Amino acid sequence: MHHTRFFRLGLAFAALSVGGCFAVTDLGRFERKQPTNPNFYDIEFTVNGMTSHVAEMFELRILDENGVVQTRVLGQPLGGPTAHFTIPAAVDKRQRGTKLAFFADHNLSKQFDLAPAPGDHSWTLALDGFKPDPLDDVIRVSFDHTTIFQTLDAPKDVGVTALVRVVNAGAIKGRRFQARIADASSRHVVGIYRVPEVKDPTFEAKVPGVIDSAQGTRYQVEITLDDGNGGGLQGFRLFGDSGANGSGLDVTFDPGAAPRADGILPPSEPPL
Repeated sequence: MHHTRFFRLGLAFAALSVGGCFAVTDLGRFERKQPTNPNFYDIEFTVNGMTSHVAEMFELRILDENGVVQTRVLGQPLGGPTAHFTIPAAVDKRQRGTKLAFFADHNLSKQFDLAPAPGDHSWTLALDGFKPDPLDDVIRVSFDHTTIFQTLDAPKDVGVTALVRVVNAGAIKGRRFQARIADASSRHVVGIYRVPEVKDPTFEAKVPGVIDSAQGTRYQVEITLDDGNGGGLQGFRLFGDSGANGSGLDVTFDPGAAPRADGILPPSEPPL
């Protein structure tokens, strides 16, 4: 296994020319005609060829120029050799030096590390060279699995844990569950938690480090249920506040009691 630190933007674009490991594709199948949020770019991120990581935890971090985590996306587990993630209001348009850092938990330790063997498979990608679609302000990035890895730095988190307690989920067994957590004011998405197939009647969706540690910051939680391919989509919208003494966000979702909501983007691009 070969791990090298990713120093230069040029390395990412060398991959474009020699192996097609990184590519921007105009998927556009949602046909959005205007931006989700005028101050942010959306990201539609796809990973391909992840056959050895289907049953592993997958984490994507969107980092600012100082390496601070702006958004964290968790797949528990990834769920397939190809996976798509739609992240609305992901990147502030004024921000430069943004990076995507992502890994598959190959040694099943529930965190990024290189020991015990086998070490995790990890990559980074400078985002500035990827241009948003002028029609909808979406940055579309497609990544093909490669064995050229880049070691990830320890995450610099902005806050504390977001927790969605899922209860009475027996009726949604086998469905894909996803929770998107956003600042209710700016609508900036700070965290996503996905379960490709619900198996347990009760579980916790936790996204660490993304919630303001101060009391009273308002968050919006958009939850989707579908068949894993976008079919039978159901949407729900909850609200909650960050708690006292740095206790983060804690909301409960009951699929049988929560009110339905319209206007929620699907969890991912539909398959090609």
